[in-house]
Amino acid sequence: MTQTEMLLKRLPNDIGGLDGELIQRTEHELEPWEKRCDARADVLDNILFAKRILTPSELAAEMDEVAARWDQEPRP
Repeated sequence: MTQTEMLLKRLPNDIGGLDGELIQRTEHELEPWEKRCDARADVLDNILFAKRILTPSELAAEMDEVAARWDQEPRP
């Protein structure tokens, strides 16, 4: 069975067990979905900061924590 046949037999959200593409960690033209996610993140940040639910320093600390976990994970 070819990869195309396998994909046609699966639901669009059924990707379990399939190899994913490598994440582009370089500057590139944003895809439409990336632009939407970026806009939503900006709005959410403005709301969270405006209502003082989250502070910039708390966000920075969380981002540092995620970056540290990323650096510690083994790469294939």
